[in-house]
Amino acid sequence: MIRLWWLLLLPSCVSFEYSRQSLNEPIKPVAVSQLTEKEAGLQDCLNRLGAPNELWETPEGFAAVYGWYDQGAWNLTASANIRSVPLRFDYTSTNLDLRGVVLLFDRDAKLLRARVGRLAVITQDLRKRPVRVVSD
Repeated sequence: MIRLWWLLLLPSCVSFEYSRQSLNEPIKPVAVSQLTEKEAGLQDCLNRLGAPNELWETPEGFAAVYGWYDQGAWNLTASANIRSVPLRFDYTSTNLDLRGVVLLFDRDAKLLRARVGRLAVITQDLRKRPVRVVSD
């Protein structure tokens, strides 16, 4: 085992910082499952979950996208001068987990299905606008 207690005797600086950010309230999965069980319409979903962050057009109709995040980060910095040579150690840890719910509706605004999870994953196939066939 290496003993580094002698480093405490050197002229140095150590700092620790912690920060936390959050955006929007998470939607409970039970609220989403109750909507899908009773074949809800758009108004039922809006009454239960509030306004979505975004609306996207889909081939079947449209999607209502709800998202939230909770981010925590900490940073540890240590610096010292050993024989006039400056040394610095810096470590940052961040955790950004953008979670969400996507409600998929048909053209009559009836809920078809819901997706819950990481938004990057559950919206992967919805990111392109559907192709429209134009007739003369």
